[in-house]
Amino acid sequence: MPPHLSTPTGNVYPLEVNRSDRSLLYHRLQTLEISCWRLDDGSLWVEVNHAIEAVLVRSVVQQIMTERRELVGWLERCWQARDRRM
Repeated sequence: MPPHLSTPTGNVYPLEVNRSDRSLLYHRLQTLEISCWRLDDGSLWVEVNHAIEAVLVRSVVQQIMTERRELVGWLERCWQARDRRM
């Protein structure tokens, strides 16, 4: 846990992502108003207070870490599943 977060209000976790992706991830989480910190050692930490925040963190990490073609395939499968229900 980051030293300055000795009494966090939620659960604080390190996000283990490529250094090159950390800045984008940090800014996206800030946009979503999810508490996160970049430390001097380059690590990125996030505070998760609710299940919704956990889902949002997972979604942001997935969008940044997954190759575009995999995301396109996932989206197409979602559309196909929706079309089958209609």
